[in-house]
Formats: sequence, C-alpha cells, structure tokens
Amino acid sequence: MKGTNTAKVLAMGIAFVIALGVLPLVMADDNYINPDVTVSITPSGYPWIIYPDDKTFIPGDSVEVNLEATTPGQDTLDDVYDIIVLPNGDSDWGARVKIMDDLPIDEDGFGSDEIGGETTENLRDACYDVYVGRPDWIQNEGDDVGAGINNWYTRLLNAFCIKLYTIKAETASKGYIPGDDVRVFYSIVSLMDGSLVSEDTFPGLSFDDLEWGVWSEDDETQETNEPLDESSGFFEFQITPGGSSSGWYEVWIWANGTYGDKTKDEILLEANKGNWDFTVADLDLYVNVDRATYQLDSVVQVTVVTFVEGTTPKVPEPEVKVEIEIMEGTGTAADAISGYGGEFLSDAAGKVEYVFSLPDSDFDEDETYTARANVGKSLKEDTEDITFDIKAGGRTIAVDMVFNEEVYTSGDKIQIDVQTALPEGASGVSAYSLRIWAGFQMMWLEVSSNNIFGYDIPENFEGRLNFHVDVYNPDGDSGHDADHKSVRHVVVLINAEPQLYSAGQTITANYQLKSNRVEANEERFYFYNVTDPGGNIVLEGEVVSTAKTGSFQYTVPDVAASSYFFGVIANVEIIVEDGTYDRYRVSEDAVDRVDRISGYDLEITVDNAAVSPGDRVTIHYEITPRGDEGLPDKFVFSYGMSNGQTFTWQSDKSSGDIFYTIPSGVNEGDVGFLVTARDGDGNKIGEAGEMLRIQESPNPFEYVRLGDIPLISIILLILVILLIIIMLFRRPSAARAKAEEPELGPPAEEEAPPPEEAEPMEEAGPLSINCKSCGAAIDITTSKRPIEVMCPSCGETEMVE
Repeated sequence: MKGTNTAKVLAMGIAFVIALGVLPLVMADDNYINPDVTVSITPSGYPWIIYPDDKTFIPGDSVEVNLEATTPGQDTLDDVYDIIVLPNGDSDWGARVKIMDDLPIDEDGFGSDEIGGETTENLRDACYDVYVGRPDWIQNEGDDVGAGINNWYTRLLNAFCIKLYTIKAETASKGYIPGDDVRVFYSIVSLMDGSLVSEDTFPGLSFDDLEWGVWSEDDETQETNEPLDESSGFFEFQITPGGSSSGWYEVWIWANGTYGDKTKDEILLEANKGNWDFTVADLDLYVNVDRATYQLDSVVQVTVVTFVEGTTPKVPEPEVKVEIEIMEGTGTAADAISGYGGEFLSDAAGKVEYVFSLPDSDFDEDETYTARANVGKSLKEDTEDITFDIKAGGRTIAVDMVFNEEVYTSGDKIQIDVQTALPEGASGVSAYSLRIWAGFQMMWLEVSSNNIFGYDIPENFEGRLNFHVDVYNPDGDSGHDADHKSVRHVVVLINAEPQLYSAGQTITANYQLKSNRVEANEERFYFYNVTDPGGNIVLEGEVVSTAKTGSFQYTVPDVAASSYFFGVIANVEIIVEDGTYDRYRVSEDAVDRVDRISGYDLEITVDNAAVSPGDRVTIHYEITPRGDEGLPDKFVFSYGMSNGQTFTWQSDKSSGDIFYTIPSGVNEGDVGFLVTARDGDGNKIGEAGEMLRIQESPNPFEYVRLGDIPLISIILLILVILLIIIMLFRRPSAARAKAEEPELGPPAEEEAPPPEEAEPMEEAGPLSINCKSCGAAIDITTSKRPIEVMCPSCGETEMVE
C-alpha cells in the first residue's frame, strides 16, 4: 500500500508541474506519428561516378541511413524504428544483410545510423533496398504483430549500390535508321580512382567473361554475345534492315565482378519516347534554296540535309543516296528539265549542295520552278520539294551596315554608316530606308538620301534591337541588309593578357563596367575568379570600388593547365525610369580565355640560294618549342622542291642539316623549296620554305649571303670605304708637298728667243671607256688627264691618259 500511495503522490506532483507549465504536455519520446517517415542515403560523393549515380559505394565504405519524421503528433509508439537492408528485389526476410534495431529520432524528427565498412566489405556487387518499420518489427518476427517483410512503414528501393567498378558506354550517334551500323564505345573504370581496370588490378575480373549483347523489340531471339578483350574500346552491330522504325534496341555489356557476380550497364535505343537518349526512326530530309526569287543568269544553290526523323536537334544521316531534279512547274505537274540535277551521296553531316545557273535558254521570267530531292537508304525513302520564282527586276546593290560600337548600353547613341557597292554602270543610291524593331514593336523609321543614321537608345530600354536597311537607285536596283544588337543596362567587359602564356607567367585581367544608369559615386561590387578547363576555381576574390575599371592577376603554376578562364561579375545598383522612378540591383558577368603556349617553330636556311642542276644543297633546320613543352623523341622530315619529288629523312636531333641534290633537267627560274616536320606519331610540328634560283651558270656573288646581306653588297661597301680612305689620305699629302717647295729669286734677264708658232691643242672632254676587267662602261665627265677611275660594276681601278 505504501508503494501505491507513493506512486499516486508522484503522479499528482507531475500533473501539478505540467499544470504550472513547467513541463511540456507531449513527452520527448513520442513527438511524431511513426508511420509518416521518410528514408534517405547520404551520397557517396565520388566525383568521377557517372553511372549509376552518387548512391554507389565501394566495398569497405560506410553507408549512412537517414530518417526524417514528417508529421508531428502523438501515437502509442515511442519514436524509434527498426531498419532492415535486403538485396534489391529480394523479399525473403532471411536474405537480410543488415539489421538496425530501435533507431531513435530526435525532437526535430531526424535520426541516422551507419552500415559499417565491415559489413559492406563483404557485400556482393549489387544494389540494396532499405525497409523501415515499427520499433518491435524485428523482435516480433514470425508473430502476428507486424511480422513479415510486407509490414513496413516506408521503403527505399535501390537505396544504395556496392560496386568496385562500373561500365560506361555511349553510341557514336544519337539516332539511327534501320540498316545503320551502330558503334558503341565503352570503358570499364574503377570506382576507387576512375582508372581503367585490368586483370592485374582486379584479380576477380576475367576478360574471358567480358561480353556484350543486343536485343530488339521486333526479334526477341536476336542475341549476339561476343567477348571483348580490352577494358576500353568499341564494338559494332547493325540495326535490322527494313525493320520497324519505331522499335527499340537494348545494348548490354557485362563483366564478372566481385565474388563472381555480374554488373551491367545498358544503352536503350528507342523512338517515340523523349526520355531515351537514342532514337531509331525513319529517314527524313530537308531541302532548301538560298533565295525565293531569282533573275535570269543568277546562280541557285540547293541544299539537302538527310537526318533521323523526330530528332531534336537533327541527327544527320550520312551516306544517303540523294537524287536532285530541277523541274518546271510545281507538284505533280512539274516536268524535269534535262541537263540539270544528278545523283549524290550525303556527307558526314548529312548534307548535299548542288549549284546551277539560270540561262535564258532553259528558264523563263515570271515562272515558278521546283527543286526536288529524292532520298533513299536501307529500304527507307522520302521526297521533298522546294519552289522558287524567276522575276524580271533590277540588279542587286551590295549593302553593309557599319556600327560605331560593338556593345551598347541603355541611353547610348548608335551611329550607322550604310556602305554600298553598286553594280557596274549603275546610278548612285537615291534613297536609304532604316527600320529598327524591338520584337514586334517598331522603335524607329527613317528615310534619307544620306547614308549616315543616328539613333538614341531609350534610357529605360533593355533587350534586342533589330536593324533593317533598304537602298534604291533610279535604275530600279535595290539592296538590303539586316543586323541586330543587344542592349543592356549594364555591360561588363574583360580582357586577359597575355593571351598565350607559359608556366610561371603572370596574367593580368582588366575589366570595365559600361552603363549610363549607374550613378558616378555609386559603390560597385566586383567578384572575380579564374577557372581551369575542368571548372575548378584556382583563384577568386572580391573588390568593392566606385571605379568603372579594375584588374586582377593570376600567376600560372609550374604545372600549367592548357587554358584558363578569367571571369568577373559586377553587382551594381542602377536607376531606371519606367513609369515610376525605380532603383534596383543587377549582376552582369564576362569571361575571357587564355591558352598555354604550345606547338613548335621550324626554321630553315640554305647554304646557297643560286644553284645549277646537279648541285648539292645543304638545308640547316632548327626546331624550338614555343612554350614549356618538351621536344619529341623523333622527327620525320619531308622535303623537296614544289614542282619535284618529295623525300623523307628521320632524326632524333632538333637541329641539324638535310642534304638535297638538284635534279637534272629541272627548269630554270625561281622554285620554292619546302620542309615539313612531324613527330614519330605523324603529328605535324611545323613547316618552312625557302626560294631557290635555278640557273645553268649562276653568278656566285649574286646569291651568296652573309647572314641576310648579299655578299656582293658587302664587297661594294668595302670598296667604297677604301676609296674614301684613299682620297682622305692623298689630299693632305699634296698640300704638304706644295708647302715645302723652296722660294726662288727672279731669273736672270736673258734675251728670249722669238716664240715658235705652236699648233693649238684640243682640250680633253667627257668620254666613255670600257672596264679592262669586266667590260662594263665607265663614264668620265672631267677634262683632267691623267686620271684614275674606278669601275662601278666590279670595283677595279685604272689610269686614263
């Protein structure tokens, strides 16, 4: 009785405390309706997993199971749960691989527990289901109270998978027609590090058991199990010719996995279902002409594209037989015009282009004609027409609109220079008509005899402006041009320099904000980043400034990526008057790309540019890398004259000499000499050329060079310098001789004999003589004799009396 009284007193005390509001009315161990619970798995987080997804784990990983109660409330059960893990699709209670007994959730409705690595280490390659039930589910196994696998609150099928590797596969095209060959590329990669698996790294994998197979909807017995002997490669199969165009195909690849079980990837090819990646459908085509109306003697271009029906974007169908007919009239009444059209085969892009002219001997004005394309492949055929007209009319004036800017912001002034090229003999342009549209709204219309137009963009406009201009002359000639420009309230520009970089180099990115809607002293937020080709951020930062320009730098590491992307985002507050005065914040971004210096430079020099047939020429080559790349181990050179045979030579040296003998019988004149270098794999490294002059008896001085200077020029320069030195030396000597002559007194007076009658002498005048060395003419313009002269051709000197 004493115990009973004590219990009553305790109960009354608790009731009193609850009444005072000291304790909550609902107890912490029963805050939720138990059946209303969801289950999830924390993702594995392996970034290289593409298939199945991030629910895949590696043996030895821990798998976290999460519960969340969704409906607050009180029931008769404590907020705890029993959890059972079974192989996917297995409903046998005895097949369970993990039991979690009495997992509680907290007052916020959350709870979690782990399937430890010691459990997953021994799980076979498979996917697993998670069942969640009442707290006495496991304890009452076999009893009526909640017994059996079907008495669960909730379940998550394929909750997680345990795999050591996975198989990736993809077809070469996104669509096919019956009769096509399908090529499937595959690779088997480790989920540990993404590398290709091998029998050495995965002892349980046997390539003898690596196979693929194909099943079709039309023929369920079609099964091609063929072994694959590599962990990466491709295989091919043919879609049944003449089969259904809306059927599906399953392509399976499988390989033995951990503990001998199989893992599978599949590719499904199916039409009429948008969720499948690949389509099998009928052959379709598209035919078009470059204009709707032509004049006589114009050129018509017909384009036919063959593709898989129903694909978006269109998947081209190559190697389709295409018959093109040019016909007078339309529809069934159209008659083929002899001598036009033909049979073609569509290229890898599914395209055929046919060009023809419209002579007045075969075509007439004011008539309608048809270009018809008939296509066929693998028992699939189709036909399509396109019509065009021939009209009498003026010639075409070529028109081009030139804008004063490439980028515009709201409030900017656009200036357009309409440039034209008239047909031969045509009169000048008499009228220019400009129309500016924004969607279906006309923003501006102006007709002028002046080719310069101006337009002020409204300060509250943002969007795309479409420009159309038409020009006319009195002869009836006309022309048209169209263009468009995007207008933003804010435009951000970024330019990174240098555009080509090496490891260790610093790249500077300069950015600029353009806007008429940002106040001058408004604070601007700039967020910048640098990413590599994989999307990894290697640099990021923030700048707060009132300036419209700025810059940031990035130093390329020793191990440089092939390219980097420099981005900047400007976050600013703008003012827009759109009915009411309004301020709001916008963000605009810009990206620029820079690339690592790559490739090589090949330079060649020849020892003698003037040669005769039979001469041996030495070609010196040098290959240098443009960036940090190493040189190949092997070089293969192909060389020869542009009009002669090509020879090859191999070397492991990046610089050296190649020898070439001028063939006999080669024509005289200037001939190009070309050297092409490739690496050992056949990849082109560089190409360089020199010009050779072929002569029977070439002047050796004319083409021999020292560096880039002809030898004859150097010799003439030396002779000129020597002549100047001689002249400077002789002039002071003559002056000294005159100064040293003794002064003599007057001679004694003697009676001079009478002078004799002398014959008058003819004074020497200008004349021309031939050089004794080379025979060239030497002009003498002075009467002084004797005189020493120098030949202007060979530089030899001689005395003239």
